[in-house]
Amino acid sequence: MSHADRRSVLSASAYFCLRSYLVPIVGILTPEIDADFDYGQNHPSTLRIAHRPRLPFGAIPHGGNAIQFGVAVKSGNRICLSLRGKAIPLNTTVTLVTTSAQQSTAIALVVELSSSTCPGIKDDQSSYTSYQLRVAPGTSDVQENMPLIAAIALPSQFKKHHEMVEAHLPGPLPSQFDTFQSCTSADGVHLTVWQGKPLVGKRVWHQYYYLGQDLEQTCTVKETAP
Repeated sequence: MSHADRRSVLSASAYFCLRSYLVPIVGILTPEIDADFDYGQNHPSTLRIAHRPRLPFGAIPHGGNAIQFGVAVKSGNRICLSLRGKAIPLNTTVTLVTTSAQQSTAIALVVELSSSTCPGIKDDQSSYTSYQLRVAPGTSDVQENMPLIAAIALPSQFKKHHEMVEAHLPGPLPSQFDTFQSCTSADGVHLTVWQGKPLVGKRVWHQYYYLGQDLEQTCTVKETAP
């Protein structure tokens, strides 16, 4: 075997050893990155990592990031969260947004998976996961039987601006902010999240919550469109 052939074999062996060692580490430390190590024929000693953001089903493309929104409602001592997309671990922080005239936020923690589905969601339940939440100590409680927008995001990213809650979620523009809105149809509530001002900016999330009551219809087409 020539000297060049021995170098090629050693380079390939080193590559596969590094690949088997580094790929799991990259996947653990940065799960949003899909690591792909390429062995270049022209440069056998070079390893390249291809960064491909992975967007979980049901998450919202938000400036290149995946932000999960869901609906939470308190009934008795139970706060139930319906969430589409990838599973979230226990003790995950959830910011709850009340979309009444005087908007507010509350902080909750995921305490367990729910054995039963949450009420009010009329979509195909197979695409949702239900969780039990507990309001974090020191935060205000939430009103019973009022559907809330739940964001899998830190409370430090939210602030009160006049009567509205704004969220500065990860995105390409530092000035980017999100707002929260609700309106009523004949028998339920439409919850929406907007980039920028409600009804003016881009709608990035929508969920209908069925109440089964006769309500005054206040929604616009922009709020209810699929």
